[in-house]
Amino acid sequence: MKRRSLGITRYGALVAATLLGLVGPASAAQFVFLVDGARISAPGVARTDGEVMVPAASAARILGGVLSSDATLGQTILQANNTEISFFSGKNRVLINGEELRIRHTPSGSGGSMIIPIGFAAETLGSKLVREGATRIRVENGAFPPRTSAAEVQLRITASGVFHTPAVWRAFPTFDRLDVSAQDLAKMLGAELKWDPELGAAILSVDTHTLLFFCGKGHAIADGRPVSLDRVPVMSRSQLLIPLADACRMLGRSLTQKSMWTFAIGIPE
Repeated sequence: MKRRSLGITRYGALVAATLLGLVGPASAAQFVFLVDGARISAPGVARTDGEVMVPAASAARILGGVLSSDATLGQTILQANNTEISFFSGKNRVLINGEELRIRHTPSGSGGSMIIPIGFAAETLGSKLVREGATRIRVENGAFPPRTSAAEVQLRITASGVFHTPAVWRAFPTFDRLDVSAQDLAKMLGAELKWDPELGAAILSVDTHTLLFFCGKGHAIADGRPVSLDRVPVMSRSQLLIPLADACRMLGRSLTQKSMWTFAIGIPE
């Protein structure tokens, strides 16, 4: 414990340096989607907090869906696998087969040009997106049964042979990136959790490692070293939501998706 306490006191300078080098929440890039051996380039793609926002027309091509729109309602409809998703410009609500659900990433624009979260759309329609690079994504359409309603789902994560059921904070673990609360993460990893109000950081002590996650920042600190994150931790309902894949990577543990809502955390490598 003494080693950890001394280590945490050294983080002050690193925190300042880390926070000065942050990347903004949204950036544009050229993405390539690999679908059944074919390469589909999607123009007009923006990356927002780990999610990829894609024009609806491109999303329909990538996911094998049919697209329609209603200009009066500002509504764009994506259909595939007997599931219909209605997106509304400027609103964080969607309809899944007519049932309302709130999502984190807000669509914008209209018709086929409406920018929608491809991760949410993929997982709702039963497709799986796998990152093969910063801007290269492999798509497995039909990997899972599609979601047919807005009914709540139960997330199950296995760690050290024990099933955990953390709260689902968004509609889906968007784009193969899943956020869990700092409290749930500590339980799953058997970690000691502390909150530093001055830093706005959750401090997790796991075995011989110490991790710091900062609210709204794109970097964390692992054992005294700054580490870039794929997703930005955010505060919701007084809980800091931490990207699970990043936490596992920092600890040298694998994270495997067994089914749409079942994941497994591996042992330290």
